Amino acid sequence: MTTKISFRTGSRSSLFFGLLILAICALFNATSRGVLDFFAVFMLPLTTEFGWSRTGVSGVYSVAFVVYGLSGPLVGWCFDRFGPVFNYLAGTVIISIGLALSAYVEELWQLYACYALIVGCGVTFFANVTSASLLRRWFTKRLNTAIATSYASSSIGMLTFAPAAQYVIAQSGWRSAFLAAAVILQIGIILAFLLWLIKASRGRPIAIQPEKPREERPLDKPSSVPAQTLRDGLTDHAFWGLAWVFVTTGIGMYTLLLQVPALLVEQGYEPQFAANAYGLIGLLAPVGMVSFALLGDHYRRRNIVLLSFAMTALGVASMFMLLQQQSLLWLGLFIFFFGGSFGARGPAISAIAAGLFGGPKFASIYGYLTIFMGGGAAAGSWLGGLCRDLTGDYTTGTVVSFIAVSIGTFPFLFVARIAKAE
Repeated sequence: MTTKISFRTGSRSSLFFGLLILAICALFNATSRGVLDFFAVFMLPLTTEFGWSRTGVSGVYSVAFVVYGLSGPLVGWCFDRFGPVFNYLAGTVIISIGLALSAYVEELWQLYACYALIVGCGVTFFANVTSASLLRRWFTKRLNTAIATSYASSSIGMLTFAPAAQYVIAQSGWRSAFLAAAVILQIGIILAFLLWLIKASRGRPIAIQPEKPREERPLDKPSSVPAQTLRDGLTDHAFWGLAWVFVTTGIGMYTLLLQVPALLVEQGYEPQFAANAYGLIGLLAPVGMVSFALLGDHYRRRNIVLLSFAMTALGVASMFMLLQQQSLLWLGLFIFFFGGSFGARGPAISAIAAGLFGGPKFASIYGYLTIFMGGGAAAGSWLGGLCRDLTGDYTTGTVVSFIAVSIGTFPFLFVARIAKAE
């Protein structure tokens, strides 16, 4: 019989291991986001050297997110079947191979195959399906904050990987930057081994549902009985409401995000300044994620999510003004509002999903939600490049971003089970 663990507040050992697992999840999330979003600084070197169109190169990033989304069900199944250690080791191997091969491409289709397909699949093993599923089984009382902390670290990856890659590109070229990232990825083996040691030291599985006595029931009670089967989750209208949020916000955020470094260079800023400004979005994003999560622990979650949407809309509006009049003020406001709300809805959606679908098949159900997360980001990044190629500027993409962010609020206004979820 498998022994179940109980995450008791008074247990120092459980607290230590829980926080250590949270730190491991955070590092893997940071790495996954870093190796996806640092592709933005490769845009200009690749288009300059090979003469590829902006739409074609942006499409690599888009397809990577499509693959990221489509890999979600597989990653969820692997988690339910083999556990988190397997997922993290698999991700390390797959991403490393994809990055190393990307350093030797000569044709655009090769970049699609090596980066979009291989890296796009690998980062899914590192990202939210694995971390949210693992954290759900250790943190119940403050799951929203725990997931937000893990999510927040993903933006630190964006903050560090993009400027570092730009530095290597400036010194040794874009091929060396891909190879350097592949080498850094080997830290994943160490982290996965540490996770295995935690399991071995405690003499029991770590990826199990904690049993809690009555007085230790979580404060964040689910709004309904969690779905017990994959079919229950996929036929629930609340599932499709969350899918809508993922798609629309992905379009809203990524129509602008991937274009930021090139946009700033075209406005006359130095490439390193543009990469640093892009990285600042990653610096502010974790602050926003944790802040919104803490507010969500004390106030109605729907209202906090709507506040984050309003903040994003202000950031997009600031970008629109920056395009009309170059100014560090508008750039600063864009970074503050857009960066401060970037990813802020992810922890809330994960916590809501855990309440609605937190049965034995949660990882698999959440994996299917990842399809829409990746699809929205893919559509947004592709639309950003397409709008730039068709119009010669970024104004149309900014308008598309604003509309997508606006309609992303609909499920929190009109789907009762999502709006009332705690």
